Amino acid sequence: MELPRGIRKRGNSFIVDVSYKGRRVYATCHNLKEAKERQAEIKSNLKRGKVKKERKPNKPTKYWTLGKAVNIARSSHWAGMRSETTAIINSQILLDFFGEGYSLAKINAVAIDRFVSDCQQRGNSDGTINRKLSCLRKVMQVAQERGGCPSIPRITKRKEYQGRIRFLDDQEEASLLALLHRWSRDEEADAVVVLLDTGLRYGELTALTRRDVDTQRGLVSVWVNKGDLPRSVPMTTRVKAVVEKRMALTENSSDRLFPYVKGWLRKVWDRAKVHLGLAEDEQFVVHALRHTCASRLIQRGVPLKVVQEWLGHKDITTTMRYAHLSPQNLLEAVSALENTGLVSASTPLALQNTRPAIRCTRSSARRFRPKASQKPKT
Repeated sequence: MELPRGIRKRGNSFIVDVSYKGRRVYATCHNLKEAKERQAEIKSNLKRGKVKKERKPNKPTKYWTLGKAVNIARSSHWAGMRSETTAIINSQILLDFFGEGYSLAKINAVAIDRFVSDCQQRGNSDGTINRKLSCLRKVMQVAQERGGCPSIPRITKRKEYQGRIRFLDDQEEASLLALLHRWSRDEEADAVVVLLDTGLRYGELTALTRRDVDTQRGLVSVWVNKGDLPRSVPMTTRVKAVVEKRMALTENSSDRLFPYVKGWLRKVWDRAKVHLGLAEDEQFVVHALRHTCASRLIQRGVPLKVVQEWLGHKDITTTMRYAHLSPQNLLEAVSALENTGLVSASTPLALQNTRPAIRCTRSSARRFRPKASQKPKT
């Protein structure tokens, strides 16, 4: 269809372009009939000088908003992943700070610095801030792959300090288990025993089913975990007793041994924490049971490589966090300083500085005699 002069089509709209004595006016219309009427109206008004110059319609932006990018990242990248819940929480924090309509083209180093500063004011740790920055980077990466983001600014993660590894000593373990039994919280006590002696993560524990247990070989198998490394963990005597008791309560091989929701153990744990006088100990958390298992293995001489496989660490550097808990090699090395036969501190200084005389023979003198090329010039 041939359009009248001064009218052109753009997408589903029609652009009216009218020029009169050096003045140019634009208008956008939904259909051709409206465009023709609008064109005649603009021409009439221009001739009578009763029309103001209309601004040229802005070109639609091709870059996405943060809200659109987050929605697509949730559906195309995080859906079905173990980290989906955490990703949804962190992405919602981004939306609350920047706003859903915030253009990705405006997210630069300055905007990121403002976000980090806000996180710090809220008391977030460096690790928590890094998780949120990773979420932001993934959202922008998803948009960039689809042409919705011009570029991704450099996002510098904050240095995370490992800090002190909190683990339970024998007295704390005994007090915790005794308290849970006194409260008739036998299920929670069973979970604590399994976590202590296997080093499983809480999510791995609640995902454990009857078919994952090999009672003949004394193993529990973990198929889905954080590091995507399936592994089998040996059971101690008390863990085997707990697991067999839990298996007797199931009907099908796919039934979970601990069929509870996230946060089930933490509710009772926080109560026990107060009764044990550890309310101010921020590191006394459920995950400390995994640290306890790792620490006990290391302290009792189990090699780091074995501990890595036991805990399911993807990288040995993660296991190295516990290496300082086994200073046996260092304690043995100190004997090299204690029993070297060196001069003791009680030896007089005059004797300490005495050196044996160097015997100079004719052959040694010839060996140290400078060559002709090395003689100084006169």
